[in-house]
Amino acid sequence: MKYLKSELLKQAMTSSEYRKLVQDCIANGKTTGAVQSQALIHYTKLNAARSRRIYKQWTPQSHLLDALLSINEPMLWLCITEAWCGDAAYYIPMLQKLEEASDKIELHLLLRDANPRLMDAFLTNGAKSIPKLILLRKASLEVLGVWGPRTQKAMEYRIQLVGQGLEPTDIAEGMQRWYLQDMGKSFDQEFAHFLASIPDQPHN
Repeated sequence: MKYLKSELLKQAMTSSEYRKLVQDCIANGKTTGAVQSQALIHYTKLNAARSRRIYKQWTPQSHLLDALLSINEPMLWLCITEAWCGDAAYYIPMLQKLEEASDKIELHLLLRDANPRLMDAFLTNGAKSIPKLILLRKASLEVLGVWGPRTQKAMEYRIQLVGQGLEPTDIAEGMQRWYLQDMGKSFDQEFAHFLASIPDQPHN
């Protein structure tokens, strides 16, 4: 099993620090990452509004809360992201809600383009897909599990859109419509199973 270096976490942001970074980017007409295009800056604004809406509307279901509250040792949840990523805008607010519901979880965020070695260690079929969530045992920084960039149902729908030969902007819009209809249901189910699959933890 992989272990991450503690130096890496010094660059990580808390949820509130990440939200402030996104708002600062919007205020200055920028986005995060290596590419500063008008399209990505536009997506950053849209994503901030979507994230606020999801945070207000979504509540984890009982089976997900049960899986979350079964965690009995401190963990770090390290999420690789960028402000322009529509998928990240959907999932990060839900991760924030889960962090708030457990006294064992600390959510930290790192930017993909600023951490290429980390991203390269957690590719998805060779691609730098985000968000990518890495679950770490806090005491040792042992990697307990990796999730992302989407639920299986979201991934299957995106494959359908790509198979239709749509432009990237149309694919992004199609995914946002799907997320709006799904309202977190697929995340509730899949993430509960994911948490239940992590290695046994020591009991207090």
